[in-house]
Amino acid sequence: MPCAAPCTWIPCSKRCDKTLSCGCRCPSVCGEECPDAKYCQEHGSDDIKAMQADLLTFTPYKDIDLDIDPCIFTACGHIFTIDSLDGTMGMQEYYEVNLLTGNYVRLKTSAEPFSIKDAKPCPECRASLRNLARYGRIVRRALLDESAKKLTMYKIINEVAYFFHKLSKDEQPYQRVHDLVEMVRRKNTSLDSVAEFEFSSEELQLREHLQAGNLLIRGYLILFSDVISVHKKTLVGTQGTLRVDFTANRVLCEELVAEAAQSKSIYQEAEAQVLWAKFAAMECSILETEYEAEDLGLQNHVDLLKQNAIDRLNTVEEICTQQEKTSKAHSDLIRRVSCTEMRMVVTVMAKEFGGTGHWYRCVNGHPFTVGECGMPMQLARCPECGAGVGGQSHRSTEGVTQARDIEERFGGLAL
Repeated sequence: MPCAAPCTWIPCSKRCDKTLSCGCRCPSVCGEECPDAKYCQEHGSDDIKAMQADLLTFTPYKDIDLDIDPCIFTACGHIFTIDSLDGTMGMQEYYEVNLLTGNYVRLKTSAEPFSIKDAKPCPECRASLRNLARYGRIVRRALLDESAKKLTMYKIINEVAYFFHKLSKDEQPYQRVHDLVEMVRRKNTSLDSVAEFEFSSEELQLREHLQAGNLLIRGYLILFSDVISVHKKTLVGTQGTLRVDFTANRVLCEELVAEAAQSKSIYQEAEAQVLWAKFAAMECSILETEYEAEDLGLQNHVDLLKQNAIDRLNTVEEICTQQEKTSKAHSDLIRRVSCTEMRMVVTVMAKEFGGTGHWYRCVNGHPFTVGECGMPMQLARCPECGAGVGGQSHRSTEGVTQARDIEERFGGLAL
């Protein structure tokens, strides 16, 4: 693993089995450097023995059972039991714990960046603890994430994440009013005194929330792709092993798919499904490259990811096919309605003005007419799209074309 990388090994909580220069067993924990012999619990000075090692019970170092609760010796000269310092560092937020043994069993997955505030200092003197291997993941990851804030992409991701949460269902006006009404109803003894506030899911404007969510996921995808690209270009001798787990990112995709399906936002649903498949493909490519093919458990995991990704892409294809059919039916309906409406408009104009002038279309295809002589003499804006219409001195503005089909079908209508 490259120097200063966040540690991925699982901390051991057993006492170190090495021996100090005085001949006594090391009082520290497995994985840490053995302290100087002056910290020996038996041969150390009275000042060393009297140091407060347990932050919860205020037990001095001399009374600590090192076989049950080994100690950690900081570079600043303080002593702490692993239980008390683990609690201070918040280890359970980053590692899963076996409830029976109390041992750390695996890393917790997180797509969120670590904060520099998570890098707790020494409880006694506020000195840095970055030299302790046990807390390397917390301290080094926080330092790296803090440095990464200078990157433009990281800043953009944070801004998108802010708007993503700001546009969530709980922040919608309807939902907030509903929650307030329900709180008042619960406080009242008679529920009949306060009417219920109900609303349909269609009234919640979640499209922007879903769009921000997909944009956030794409940002993570770009960042991870860059990391993988840099890793592949690194010299083999200094490359190390790249470990990836995009579970948290795929879970976010699944949540967006569920929200989009509930609100019938088919475009956002399809995009979230595709992003899920991209994360799966990226993880599979790394796992197949970095690890041995004989690992059956890993191979099963890769096969499951591939099949799930294929199923999701098939779902996207079905959504696209169904949407194409729906769009065609909608277009046919609009065409029939537009034809009827156009006939009515032309009839009214012919009745009011004795004719319809000449018909034109703006750059986006919306029809309009020029009265009197039928040639454009002034500039205007299309009420449908805001594009320029009309013209000056009998010359049409740029992008305007004559609608000959309308004139051929309805141009003869006059009273």
